[in-house]
Amino acid sequence: MGDSTTPATAARQSFDLPAAASADTASRMTPEPEDRKAARLKGAERALRSADVESERTAAVIRVAIFASIVAAVVVAQSAGFDHTPLVVATIAYGVGTLVALLLAWRRVFRPWLPYAFVAMDVLTLAFTIQMLGRMLDLSTGVAVTLPVGGLVILVLLHASMHHKPSLVLFGAAWLAIVLRDTPE
Repeated sequence: MGDSTTPATAARQSFDLPAAASADTASRMTPEPEDRKAARLKGAERALRSADVESERTAAVIRVAIFASIVAAVVVAQSAGFDHTPLVVATIAYGVGTLVALLLAWRRVFRPWLPYAFVAMDVLTLAFTIQMLGRMLDLSTGVAVTLPVGGLVILVLLHASMHHKPSLVLFGAAWLAIVLRDTPE
């Protein structure tokens, strides 16, 4: 009864139908090669987005450390008796931007343009500081960049490179070059 020459009975046919149906269902559920490629791309996009969110969190923490060191420098400069009102205003503005970056990072809010906005904030704050110190010391912009604060240019560009986007580093470098170009007086 169990060999392959026995005629198919109704019970055996009913047993084979669900097997055929499940094979058909399985073939419909198996993604085609294009569907698998799309699924891999979606998985890669999710992984990249997660990496962007995490790098923005790290950048926000580093931005807080930069802000703390700027505040310390301003407090020391103020204690020396100099009027650094523009520098204080720039520090407060940078602090507000830092707080916004920190809140967005911890709420896991990420948009592709956010790193560019924060790198622009970093670059413009640094460029303003360099130019202001140069004017206070009666130096040209080309000479003011050689002041110790000018070393932060490397820090800002390294900070931008944390996102693993060469376009972000080029964006920051271009803004620095544009804003710090040596203008004749």
